[in-house]
Amino acid sequence: RSGTGYLVTVCPRDVYPIVAGQLIQSTFKFVDGNMDVRPILGGASAVAVGCGLGQGENQRLLLKNILTTAKCPVIIDADGINNLCRDIDMLKDRTCPVILTPHAGEMASLCRCKASDILRRPIGYAQEFAKEHNVILVLKGANKRQFEDKLRQNIRRRMRAYGNFDVYLMQSTVYVEPMDELCDMDGAWDACRTIFGIVSICRCRACDKDLDAIFG
Repeated sequence: RSGTGYLVTVCPRDVYPIVAGQLIQSTFKFVDGNMDVRPILGGASAVAVGCGLGQGENQRLLLKNILTTAKCPVIIDADGINNLCRDIDMLKDRTCPVILTPHAGEMASLCRCKASDILRRPIGYAQEFAKEHNVILVLKGANKRQFEDKLRQNIRRRMRAYGNFDVYLMQSTVYVEPMDELCDMDGAWDACRTIFGIVSICRCRACDKDLDAIFG
């Protein structure tokens, strides 16, 4: 759907059953315990890393291995940026062009300052960081809040015909939660598929953050 052509998603083997159902347009490869990415990156024309990655020593090792192995552009977002903040020096030994796409909070972590500082001088901080670390930096947020607010308004308006739904946002994901058993879930599902600005939808339920709860 994004026009990338041949798409490969890399993930741990044990989460493959969860991810595969949502990415039916992608093929998959698996990263092993030593985070060796050499068998994975061969032939890649671009790499995106960060979304859903999590934070920790293994994740930072994976990111470092990507940066020192890839020959193509590497786009770092979300938890990729959060891990980079813990070891910014890994940019020095990279073998690839790097594109960073932080929002104001992530940019503040990169620059060791407050988000309010970034918002007061966004272009200046972006230019200074990009020059110092020789990266391409795309600072998000100019109209993101307005778009998300408008999208939530549109969803709430459409959901009124199908029952009482709570529509809220976390980390750029909109959640549409039924508040009682009288909600028309099928009608709401079909309506969400036609709202401008929604890229994809899926059904979900709340559970604890461990594999037994996820697969149980």
